[in-house]
Amino acid sequence: MRLTIVLMACATAAYAQTPTRFEVASVKVNASGSDDSITDLQPGGRFVASNAGAETLLELAFGVKGFQITGVPRSLENVAYDITAKLESGGNVTEEQMRPALVALLAERFALKYHVESRQLTSYVLVKGLRPHLQAHDPPNPPSGRTLISGSKISLTASGVTMHRLAQALGGAMAQSVADETGLAGDYDLKLEWVRDDKAGTVEGPSVFTAIEEQLGLKLESRKAPVDVIVVDRMEKATEN
Repeated sequence: MRLTIVLMACATAAYAQTPTRFEVASVKVNASGSDDSITDLQPGGRFVASNAGAETLLELAFGVKGFQITGVPRSLENVAYDITAKLESGGNVTEEQMRPALVALLAERFALKYHVESRQLTSYVLVKGLRPHLQAHDPPNPPSGRTLISGSKISLTASGVTMHRLAQALGGAMAQSVADETGLAGDYDLKLEWVRDDKAGTVEGPSVFTAIEEQLGLKLESRKAPVDVIVVDRMEKATEN
């Protein structure tokens, strides 16, 4: 499976305040049969998803990882959608500002009903190792980030990324909660490559824990902590248009 998540950001953009709904939204079942999936938040409040499943859309809508979602109906497990939507504000927005509109879209088109529970789950923290070796951001290059999952291998590249954003990206790739406790300020350019945990030992390449330590000089440590979980009470196949 190949999953590409593109995070677009502009440090100088004037972001809309609180967009609550998509003015226009097209939702269609993806019939390509492809394993490739992409979600993209574009300038002008435009959201595009290609071959995105229900769990992916829920992760984006609530800003959580896959392990924080439960109750997705089996009837939706093998169904993916193409979505093109534009916020009524029409201005540039952050992912966080877009989420209420995506939640509203899921409620309207997927009949989503849910509640939130706090559960004790394993989470991770990103900390400094003995010798961090991070490359400071080269200012002429604009901030960007991309996570590519291709088969058993995962590649994360970023330009102008903070440790907080790195922790978020790691959490997305690992489907786990990852918090930044490095204490490192500033923006960095980096590339990180590792093998999925379920393939470690059978496919050549380091685990994420080894890769972070060897390639960045950082560490991932586990801990038990209360985590908010989205419990899906109802969700149906989307009404198309």
